[in-house]
Amino acid sequence: MKIGNIEIQDYLNQAEENIDEMYNQILEQVKVCPNYLDGTWLDGNATWLEVKEMLKYRKNIIDWLPMEKDAAVLELMSGCGSISGGLASKVKNLTCLEVSKTKSFINAYRNNQQKNMSIYISLFREFL
Repeated sequence: MKIGNIEIQDYLNQAEENIDEMYNQILEQVKVCPNYLDGTWLDGNATWLEVKEMLKYRKNIIDWLPMEKDAAVLELMSGCGSISGGLASKVKNLTCLEVSKTKSFINAYRNNQQKNMSIYISLFREFL
């Protein structure tokens, strides 16, 4: 499956997952609301989970990290992609591994312009 430029491969094939309903609401928002991705929606009514997962400045945590432009990086437990976009902009290839299908889809919608990024939905031990 593809969302924007992001290829998603699901190795778990779970019909349903046990996840906080707020993640499903975040997923619906990232599908339809562009300013949800840039943080301009933060108005004091956002939940802690929304701020934690969607604040665009979280990717700053890796800005200092020196990386070779031609590097390939494996991001384990990439979640909703808080730092995935920042990593993808620094390297040649980014592979994200996440166990949650919902979080993986949020990541894909959030970073759908990245051409060097792919997401695998899998348990770590099954991915290897």
